[in-house]
Amino acid sequence: MNFLTVLAIASVCLGSSAAIIGTLLVFMMVGEINRKRGQGSQVPYITATPWKQIDIIPEYRRLYPEGHLHLWLFALVALMVIAMLGLFASLYLMGRVSAQMPSGQ
Repeated sequence: MNFLTVLAIASVCLGSSAAIIGTLLVFMMVGEINRKRGQGSQVPYITATPWKQIDIIPEYRRLYPEGHLHLWLFALVALMVIAMLGLFASLYLMGRVSAQMPSGQ
């Protein structure tokens, strides 16, 4: 197993782990928001849309100005982007290496 294969596998593992932990952090933020809201206006956990996700972070920051969950979420999103770039770079370089190999081997 060469370096590019290990880089691709590590990038997939790192990116998917960051995505799972990020989802858990969003659930934690929704729980914190629901703790402050009344029964009739709580945010549902399951029916997540991208627009609801965008609204969660400012409301969390408003209700918990000292909270750090949104910072961890931003760090995990950056980690996912870096892992995705590492995966794309390793796949691109694997394609370049295999294109330069003679066809008989």
